[in-house]
Order: sequence, then structure tokens, then C-alpha cells
Amino acid sequence: MALLPLLVVGVVANIAMQRIEQYRSASRQATGKVTGFIGEFFGAVQAVKVASAEKQVIERFHKLNDERRRRGAHVCAPARAAGL
Repeated sequence: MALLPLLVVGVVANIAMQRIEQYRSASRQATGKVTGFIGEFFGAVQAVKVASAEKQVIERFHKLNDERRRRGAHVCAPARAAGL
């Protein structure tokens, strides 16, 4: 009976780690999209200027960055709750 609390803590910790890993994976994917977009943009700066597409590029960047920020907030929330 004395091991029951230890067992419960172990199970809860395992479930929490799995969820945190899912959030981290989603955050890494979103960060990869932003990083890839920035790389593509710098490779095509002249084409963007010629097409006068700066506004559209900036809007796309903001959309990707907002998605990354939302996914990153999920990763940080459990860490803040744990006091890390």
C-alpha cells in the first residue's frame, strides 16, 4: 500500500512526458516551417522585389510565426506549471 503513491506519480509523469513530447514535436515542425520560409525568402529577395510581393511575403511570415508561437505556448505551459 505504501508503493501506491509512487506508482501513481510514475504513471502521471509518464503520461505528462508523452504529451510534452507531442507538443515539442509540433513546435519543432512549426519552427522548421518558419526557418524554411526565411531561407527561401532570402534566396528569392530579388524575385520578390521584382514582383512587388513584399506585402504578401510579410503576411505569410506573420501567419507562420503566429502558428509557431501558438504551438510553442503549449510547450512552455507545462514547464511553467512544473516550475522549470
